Amino acid sequence: GGAEVVQVAHPLYGDVLAGSLPRLRRRGLLRDLVRAVAPLERFDPLRRATWQLESGAPGDPAELLGLAREALARLDHRLAERLALAAGGTSRADAGLVLGEALAGQGRIEESEAALAELRAVDPEQTARVAINRASNLFLRLDRSADAYAVLQAADDDLADHPTWRAECRPGPAQMLMFSLRLPEAG
Repeated sequence: GGAEVVQVAHPLYGDVLAGSLPRLRRRGLLRDLVRAVAPLERFDPLRRATWQLESGAPGDPAELLGLAREALARLDHRLAERLALAAGGTSRADAGLVLGEALAGQGRIEESEAALAELRAVDPEQTARVAINRASNLFLRLDRSADAYAVLQAADDDLADHPTWRAECRPGPAQMLMFSLRLPEAG
């Protein structure tokens, strides 16, 4: 007969049940779920995005990037990583910045640095943000202060015609000198 509606006592039970299904059946059900909840205004967009990713149909990169940022704000670094990769990963500087932050949030600093080093910024804001994030990883987490200075110096040079974004990068070397107890130079 007809369709039967089943409700589980907790969403995790549903995830466990769905995890036991054959892959293609699971993907089909997830696509159906995504369509069913799409018109609902109060449905958690990150849960919907997770289902969408698992269904094999990730969707619009701009929407995924916004959701990746939301996942970062919720400190769900693993989901932010998945969404940033689906949004373009290191092929897009905006998605790559989120990816780098998500990897760092998981303590995967070498991977974060590698992802950030691969990015090609398309505007001054991205140039500044990539440099600041890389310098933070290099200096604070990887003990590579010379590389951190070099990254910030290259950004300073690249941003010569963009004083606002150049000013965003300028405090970095002074802060690094201060943390290194090289106070006269920091001043």
